[in-house]
Amino acid sequence: MHTTFASIGLICRQPLFRLIAGFAGVLLVLFILFCHVGNWLVAADAPPAHLDVICTFAGDSRRVVYSKELMLRYPDAHWVLSDYKDGHGRLLQKSDFDMRRVTIIDTCKSTISEINALRQWVDRRRPVERSPTSGKKATLRVGLVSSPYHMRRIRIMAGRRLNRADVRCYLLPVPLEEYRWNRDTFRYWWRSNVATSITILELLKIGYFLLTGYL
Repeated sequence: MHTTFASIGLICRQPLFRLIAGFAGVLLVLFILFCHVGNWLVAADAPPAHLDVICTFAGDSRRVVYSKELMLRYPDAHWVLSDYKDGHGRLLQKSDFDMRRVTIIDTCKSTISEINALRQWVDRRRPVERSPTSGKKATLRVGLVSSPYHMRRIRIMAGRRLNRADVRCYLLPVPLEEYRWNRDTFRYWWRSNVATSITILELLKIGYFLLTGYL
C-alpha cells in the first residue's frame, strides 16, 4: 500500500502529468463557462419602487410596448426613446400618448452611441435636485430597456459611460415570454440555432467593446 501511494506521488510530480492536469482543468473551466454563458447574458434587476427615467434602446417593437407599460407603472418617469427616423415616435403620437413625457433620440447606429446620447441628455438636463438635508444630489434612477440577451452588454457599457455617482441604472429587459422564450432557451443556448447565433454574436460584441471601447 505504501509503495502504491509512493508511486502515485511520484507520477503526480512529473512535468507531463502536471501539464495534462492543468490542461484538463482549463477544459473544465471552459466547459462550465460554455454552459452558463447564455444565462449570464440575460441580466436583469428587480424593478425599483421609483424610476426617474426610462431609456429604451432601438430595435424591435416589443421594447417600445414594454417601455410604454413601464411608463404607465411609473407616472413620474421621463421616457428617453432611441428611435430610427421617428418611426415609433409617430405611432406614440397617434395613440395619444403624452409626448411631453418623451424625448426621442435618433442614435440607433450602435448601442454605445445610445448610451453616450443618454449620458449627454442626463448631463444637459440634470433632472436631479440636491437633498435639503445632506446637500448631495438625489440619485437619478434610470431604467434601461432592451431585449433580454442585450442586457449584459448594456450593463458593461453603462458601467463605463454612465459612471456618475448620482445615477443608478436598472436593467429592465423585455420579458422572455414576449419572444416566446423561457429560461431554458439561453440555459441550453446551443440547442437552438437562433439562441446560438445571438449568444455568439453578443459575446463577440462584448469582447470587441472591452478591447476597443466601441460598438
